[in-house]
Amino acid sequence: TAKDVDKAVGIEQALYNTGLVLKKDIVVIGDSGNDVAMLEKARYGFAMTNCKKKACDAADAIIGSNDTNTIADLIDGIAVSSSCH
Repeated sequence: TAKDVDKAVGIEQALYNTGLVLKKDIVVIGDSGNDVAMLEKARYGFAMTNCKKKACDAADAIIGSNDTNTIADLIDGIAVSSSCH
C-alpha cells in the first residue's frame, strides 16, 4: 500500500463528485487494523464483535458477528431511521 493511502482516502476519492462527505454522510463497518482510518473518519464507524483491538477502539460501536445478519439489520435500522426524518 502506498504511504498515506488507506480505505478512508479511497472512500473520500470515490465520493469526490457526489457531494457526500465521509465525516458527515457515511457509515462504515470494519474489523481489522486496515479499517481504523475509515472507522475514525466516518460519521459512524461500526466494528464487528470479532474485530481486532485497534478497530474496536476506533469504532463508535461494536455490533454483532459477521456470521449473522448483523450488517443487514444495521442497514435496515439506518434506512428506517432515515425515512422518519
